[in-house]
Amino acid sequence: SSSHLQDGFNQSTSNGQKQPVHRGETPGSSQLGASNWQTLAKYVVVSKLDCQGLKSTIGFIIGSRADQDDIVIRKVVSGLHLVFVKDEYKSIEDGCHQDQKIMIYRFKHLMKKTKTAIFGGIPKDHSKDDMELYVRHRKKSGGGHIKACSDVTEDGEMAVTFVDHEVLERVCTTQHSLDSHELVVAPCPPITSIVVEGISLPAEGATKRFRAKIDNYFSNEDHGGADIVEIEIKEKRVVISFETEEVVESVCTHSPHKFLGHVLTVKPYSQFHSYFHPEEEDSTESDGAASSVSSKKTKADSSASGGKDEDEKMSGADKEEEEEEE
Repeated sequence: SSSHLQDGFNQSTSNGQKQPVHRGETPGSSQLGASNWQTLAKYVVVSKLDCQGLKSTIGFIIGSRADQDDIVIRKVVSGLHLVFVKDEYKSIEDGCHQDQKIMIYRFKHLMKKTKTAIFGGIPKDHSKDDMELYVRHRKKSGGGHIKACSDVTEDGEMAVTFVDHEVLERVCTTQHSLDSHELVVAPCPPITSIVVEGISLPAEGATKRFRAKIDNYFSNEDHGGADIVEIEIKEKRVVISFETEEVVESVCTHSPHKFLGHVLTVKPYSQFHSYFHPEEEDSTESDGAASSVSSKKTKADSSASGGKDEDEKMSGADKEEEEEEE
């Protein structure tokens, strides 16, 4: 017999570990076994919707008659989800679904485009050092040499950049557990947003007319822009999302940007890469990750420790252990 958690995941198995299954299926008959459920993830989705809202939206995209029980949503961290869909439904291409305002990436395709993984569900008593040891240990996590490792947030989230794609693929297709706590991991999506500083808000605030002016400027090809997905106006900056990372590169290489008489600072931005550089509104170092990222290179390869390769910190014992494993 089996008991089901919300979002279609089975609560108990013979060895006490959690394992995800399609509703209505027993652990024995499901392809989503405890050892391979991440391997079968179809998509990585960036969206502000909750799991149920996202499930409905994915169902609408793959077909209005899609059975909700054939879609399993697994939250990684806030705004980032793994999605499992049965093979009988049409495949969704990478990109923005603007009407739904979500970004969808094929899981296997995304693993080959990045070396950074996002972890969620880390127990509160596990420090950055604990996680570094875990993600370096091939037998435990599928991991290996890392280039950068962020701090663990209060919500139990962190980002890790590995030296090569092969290690990232092993980590992203391994079932992870620490002290009986299940971890969820996904390849990090590419940067499709920019952060703009230097815009002076009018006295009446961010009116529709003011938003329209921003939209007209950054969607203009003469400024390197294209269609805009979303505009978020904050007190000291504006975050603008596009459909592709190529547009981000185009906007950021166009210089100078002048808007309503002000010279603007424009940099790539991603909420996930900001793990390496926590946002500090009053600090000149806020968004430092964005300024160090090149759109043509693997994203978030800059080190949280100021660019110094973290592998230099690996102890001799750690290196010997990895050499034996390899």
